[in-house]
Amino acid sequence: ALPISAAYVPYMTCPGNHEEKYNFSNYRNRFSMPGNTESLWYSWNIGPAHIISFSTEVYFYNQYGPQLIPEQYRWLERDLQEASKAENREQHPWIITMGHRPMYCSNNDKDDCTLHESVVRQGIQGHYGLEDLFYTYALDRMSTR
Repeated sequence: ALPISAAYVPYMTCPGNHEEKYNFSNYRNRFSMPGNTESLWYSWNIGPAHIISFSTEVYFYNQYGPQLIPEQYRWLERDLQEASKAENREQHPWIITMGHRPMYCSNNDKDDCTLHESVVRQGIQGHYGLEDLFYTYALDRMSTR
């Protein structure tokens, strides 16, 4: 259950591994974020920042459809292209992303962090990795968890 404060304090979410059950249906139905992607990935502008929420979980739960990886990647690339236009960077010079799992970590959690090359960072079989995409569009900050 959501705390009562959720009715009064604005918040933005991104899906994580705990929301995975039943194809993220509880997450999709509980949270209403901007855009038309069932709240799995979306972006918004606030002050000097363009903030992008994306799902790191599409890389780990392929049983719900591997098409989610390229679908999110294409959406993310289009969003970064738009946010990087000079007139948009002038109004919102900071591009910040948020996702659940990190691309860089040093702990041994018997998950993606134990591998030298994170699947979120490098992609699946060399496709749809986010590190190069974020570098290309001069991402300013990535926040996780």
